[in-house]
Amino acid sequence: MKILVAGGAGFIGSHIVEQLFSAGHRVVVVDGLLPRTGGAASNLAHLHGVTLVTEAVETSRGLSRLLADTDVTIDCMGWTQHLSALKEPSYDLHLNLLSHVCLIEALKQSSCRKVIYLGSRSQIGNPATTIISDDTPRHPVDVQGIHKTAAESHYRLFAEFSGAKVVSTIIGNTFGERMSLCGDDVGLVGGFLRDAFHNRCILVYGSGRSREFTYAPDLAKIIARLCRTDWSGFQSLNVPGCSVDIESFVQMVVQSFGRGQYRVEELPAQIRSIDIGHATLCRKKVHDWLGDLDSTPITSAVAETVQYVERCTS
Repeated sequence: MKILVAGGAGFIGSHIVEQLFSAGHRVVVVDGLLPRTGGAASNLAHLHGVTLVTEAVETSRGLSRLLADTDVTIDCMGWTQHLSALKEPSYDLHLNLLSHVCLIEALKQSSCRKVIYLGSRSQIGNPATTIISDDTPRHPVDVQGIHKTAAESHYRLFAEFSGAKVVSTIIGNTFGERMSLCGDDVGLVGGFLRDAFHNRCILVYGSGRSREFTYAPDLAKIIARLCRTDWSGFQSLNVPGCSVDIESFVQMVVQSFGRGQYRVEELPAQIRSIDIGHATLCRKKVHDWLGDLDSTPITSAVAETVQYVERCTS
């Protein structure tokens, strides 16, 4: 198959491209390598044969040509800096909504009618439930979640009016090789890794909080399997990771580094206002679609990621 991956030079996108290329697919990546997105040509440098088009989809003049004989389009574009998005909602709007609308407009003019959109757990918000089904309503509590939900709604309309097959995935905190550790807002896991590497005390805000942690290579395998899966119309699909107490996750990080310490502090007001709670993603539908998911043990995934951090930041 020919598969176009928008945003494929980023952290998650590059893992997906790697998996697809290894499976023998013809892969074209369109990525504007925009500031603070994590997109970098170096993320794909080891994949000889992958076509990288360094253009933003909003300004690309050749997007229609690239989509002409594409079997599947994977939309990995996005900005994952939740706190920064509160301060710069316009930049988040550009990266988490406008770019996707532009891609949809190009898809309307193409023959490609199979799309996978990478959504975010932040779209759900903080639901009054312990288990999030694939049909749980979206009530985002931050800017990133609002814009990701809006982009998903555009894909829903695209599927309804064009007859396209679109699956929108809900994904938790993703980590692994090539994740960004530079800048002010590197996310939950990135902050833990960076502090541990520099032997700084890791701050764990709030006790008893948990998150859905997803290892990037495992996610890439699921997305690759979705490319070979059939469905009808618009579908929402939870892609669960491993639900782990945040403090326990930090303990794994410290143990893997063989150094470091942490302390638990009260949840700051700003973080509390956008906290998504600890509900877990129901895995029934993805299991029905794909069968058993071969996941890397969380301790092994953390250890592999720590080895990457040691190699690349020392």
